[in-house]
Amino acid sequence: MIVAQLSGAQRGHVRNCGFGIILMMVSSEMSKSLTTWLMSKVDVSNGTLKIFGKSIAIKLLVPKMLGIPNAAKKVILSKYIDPVTEEKFTNKGSGQNVVDTMKQMQTKENKDDFIVAFMLVILALYRASGTNLYVNREYLLVLKYGKGIKEFNWCDHVADCLIEGDKRNEGMQT
Repeated sequence: MIVAQLSGAQRGHVRNCGFGIILMMVSSEMSKSLTTWLMSKVDVSNGTLKIFGKSIAIKLLVPKMLGIPNAAKKVILSKYIDPVTEEKFTNKGSGQNVVDTMKQMQTKENKDDFIVAFMLVILALYRASGTNLYVNREYLLVLKYGKGIKEFNWCDHVADCLIEGDKRNEGMQT
């Protein structure tokens, strides 16, 4: 849905910042049973995927599967964001609703402004799919300058979020 609404130039911006795989992933879906089975194979204590007696480090899989930026800088969330940037993605004192951010994203002419909004939407969908979604403004310090996104290790961040999400799910089941 998101990708279908992007212009050619916007798709180019996504590719240029290292997240072109998202343009292909959005249209594909994995069955719920396959997703559930795969998640049941995550060993959260070791950060591995255990399949057929073999353990595979999740952090080694992410760069090979996604091809997103895997640079030296760690993605660090921050509660401090300059007020001007924060205001752009705030609604009634909280993070802006993803739907509103998507609308805002579609009107962005400036490449960096578009990429920041796009990344906030994608990160919200990835981290909390199926919930009442709001952008996480703690990413704004990393995303503030769209052109610097490639300088961060998004592979480790995605792997950490996957493992952390599985830990939370594991805790809710016990």
